[in-house]
Amino acid sequence: MTTTSGMDNVFGHSHGDGTALEVPGATRISSTRTISRQVDFAPLGESNGEQARITLSLARQSNRSDVQSSSRELRSWQRTFGNTSEFPVPYEYEVRVSSRPLTESLVGRLADLIGSGLDLASVFVLPLRSIGLFPASRIGRREVEPATAVLRFNASETPDQGERRAATIPPAVFTTNPSAPRPTPPPGGVAVEMEVPADLRVLLSGPAWVPARPIEIYDFGGMDELRDALRAVDPSLKDTSRPQTTTSAEGMLIRLTSLAQSNRPTPLEPAAVAPFLGHPGGTGVSLKITLYSPRAEVTSKDTAIDRIELSADGFQTQADNTIAPSLGYNHSSRYGSADRGGPTVPVAGDRAMLGQNASASSQRRELLRFGTPMANAKGEGLDGHRVRAVALVEVHGPSGTRWVAGDLLLRTTETPPGAGRSDRTGRSEQTNEAGKAL
Repeated sequence: MTTTSGMDNVFGHSHGDGTALEVPGATRISSTRTISRQVDFAPLGESNGEQARITLSLARQSNRSDVQSSSRELRSWQRTFGNTSEFPVPYEYEVRVSSRPLTESLVGRLADLIGSGLDLASVFVLPLRSIGLFPASRIGRREVEPATAVLRFNASETPDQGERRAATIPPAVFTTNPSAPRPTPPPGGVAVEMEVPADLRVLLSGPAWVPARPIEIYDFGGMDELRDALRAVDPSLKDTSRPQTTTSAEGMLIRLTSLAQSNRPTPLEPAAVAPFLGHPGGTGVSLKITLYSPRAEVTSKDTAIDRIELSADGFQTQADNTIAPSLGYNHSSRYGSADRGGPTVPVAGDRAMLGQNASASSQRRELLRFGTPMANAKGEGLDGHRVRAVALVEVHGPSGTRWVAGDLLLRTTETPPGAGRSDRTGRSEQTNEAGKAL
């Protein structure tokens, strides 16, 4: 690595918050209307046993489709310029392939073969499984491939020998809001905290912090507890029979970044649950992340984080008309007392289509730059901080609410209120009350 080597990371998240559509959170709405009309005219004439029929038909079909699209994307562009280090780290890539029998399809097939007498066959699926008629779910092959990955960090992000880190808390799940004030004991009584640890209570006693500038989350200590809370508030998420997708810590942290910056309850669509659990979820689940007690661990002037907001809106309208006239002639003669026959001849026909398509789209990009990727020759630049805060995640679902508390490590160019200042060597002074209490 050279002394001027830099590093750029762009983290983006597409979402439907703030779109211009009637349905909240939707990114695409379409409607289609089809109108079909047909008129037939077939007069019949007969003379001396000879019949003649002329058939005139006119069919018309009108189609119209309207599509509206609106999407939003929020990106964080983290830039450093110089003082970059590389570290080789041994990795293990694990691949698992799982399979299970499609017992539902088998029961449906039996019902089709035997008849309507097995309309209630699905009721007996569980008992049949229990006696071994259907094979149980199983995990197939598992392979592990060792590899060496080279991780690149900015030098100010790497641990220093004299670095002082902020105190951490163990992650936990609560059934009541741990940030709510404790009830006042009656005169002469004593309030004993049974669920919330004392150190966590102190950290959650201060005001909430909502970042005004872009942030980048490095780690969240309560990721496993967050998964448990999601399954607790929505029992349908416990279903392990759904196909699993690959999960990544980076994908989960990007989702948490947008939630932490908004600090409002955000409904999670089924696809939005997949980054955390590895499979789509149900409806009615929402998350809200609130940050407390931010403490700056490292301060430097060599990291910039830019905010990029992308907005794409558009519509498309397509209309077409199809007209199909036809003319036919039929003649029949009597061959006997009960026999009659004759040819039918298509005389003329046509099919005409006329259509039109119109579309319009607009894209807007807003770029706000915060911070300096490197200090100038005089050592001047904007301070950026590696901050450790307590994240309180409120998970709401059909079966209730859970609160998850855990450490959140992030990078920002904003100095949190009351967070104290740190020099570039990483030695930090805790100036807020929560830091002193720890």
